[in-house]
Amino acid sequence: MVVLGNILGAVGSILFAISVYSKTKEGMVKIQTWKKIVDIVSCLVLKGFTGAISSIVTLTRNIFVLKKWDSKWHTIFLISITFIVNIPFVDSFYSVLPCVASVGYTLGMLIAKQPKHLKWSMLITQIMWFAYHLHILNYVTAITTILLAINTVVSLVIPEKSLKNRSAESNQAT
Repeated sequence: MVVLGNILGAVGSILFAISVYSKTKEGMVKIQTWKKIVDIVSCLVLKGFTGAISSIVTLTRNIFVLKKWDSKWHTIFLISITFIVNIPFVDSFYSVLPCVASVGYTLGMLIAKQPKHLKWSMLITQIMWFAYHLHILNYVTAITTILLAINTVVSLVIPEKSLKNRSAESNQAT
């Protein structure tokens, strides 16, 4: 079962890597919605119940966002559900990480007006999921999560550098 969980985790990680290059928040959320479906199955196979529960709540949140049903009250409800449903499965520091990551990313989605801000939220979430995946023996996902964190940093830095270069070139032209 560990092998199957790791294979599914790798598929989810690939979807996440693709999502950070989306030019719109909606595009990112669509790809990440499919990723969450794969993550749920991976966590269940590896008996990572808090990860599966947090992923189900995140999947629900993503659907709300895509359907334009997201509101402050839906968000409060989903955050509450994340904590309440996870309580019986918390058995260590690591089992709390998916819950904190899910809530943190949800807040990031609310606050983010630009993909850049959402990417920062994703980066912090990736660090928490990295530790959790190590805990549930999902080594492929843990490794790819670190690579995805680097990928996310690159997606944040490259547009800034190219924007600065274009600005410098236009200043030299005048």
